[in-house]
Amino acid sequence: MIYYPTETRATPLTTIRRERLLPLRGQVLVSAGEVVGAADVVARCLLPGEVRVVDVSRELGVSREKADKYIRKAVGDTVQKGETLAARGGLASLLRSGCRAPVDGQVIAVRHGVILIEGATTTFELRAHIAGQVTNVMPHLGVVIAATGALIQGAWGSGGEAEGVLRLVVESHQRPLRTRAVDVGCHGTIIVGGWIMD
Repeated sequence: MIYYPTETRATPLTTIRRERLLPLRGQVLVSAGEVVGAADVVARCLLPGEVRVVDVSRELGVSREKADKYIRKAVGDTVQKGETLAARGGLASLLRSGCRAPVDGQVIAVRHGVILIEGATTTFELRAHIAGQVTNVMPHLGVVIAATGALIQGAWGSGGEAEGVLRLVVESHQRPLRTRAVDVGCHGTIIVGGWIMD
């Protein structure tokens, strides 16, 4: 993920407010007024699994019309990764070969030699990513956290959300960030440079 803020600024000491929002409706785990650390989980939700398409007719080498008679699963069935979904022949063939489930999940559709499987749901945990006080709770959605600190809003960022020790690797905002300034000592830190050309 690349983030381009609308402006570049540095404020030495200010009140910082950050909205922390879930990707889907879920459960907020903290209350207004509560003090949280950067790594604390403030909310969580269930994320639906990825939908996988299993082309039974292609895998068994039969026409779409014939594929349906070899399918052993129905809509609503729970399946485990590697479990046989369809096979040619009798029960003995189920052990030898066939079309197998690519993931744990549930069959959501069976039609024209194709099976759709929705992968198992996963729990998404939303972390505070800022040490501060919860000032507002949005039920089922997230929170607003306020903290006092230096705010550095840059012109470029890459990767996902992270927290770490802030490390200045230039002497002035007018100095470029150079490759040689990023050494092994930068591991696990958030680097602040001046500007970057490449």
